[in-house]
Amino acid sequence: MYICYNEFMQDLSALYGPLFGFSDYKIGETVTFRKGGVTQHGTIIWVTAPGQVVVEGGKPHGVEYIVDTGGFPEVVVPGQIIVE
Repeated sequence: MYICYNEFMQDLSALYGPLFGFSDYKIGETVTFRKGGVTQHGTIIWVTAPGQVVVEGGKPHGVEYIVDTGGFPEVVVPGQIIVE
């Protein structure tokens, strides 16, 4: 199990960039968020560091949470999270 967890974390780091350690919410926390007019719930699986989007003409972005909602992970920004 430990090896699988490390591989999973390495995969997420390769996909989303380095884990950001200074955020309001952490990996494993469940959050409620509103995106596209729909309220959803999910578990944070990664927190991206602020930086430049890696596409031509990409704009800087702030902290982003990668949230598992049971389907394809959602990219959620702090302003979309609903504090209950």
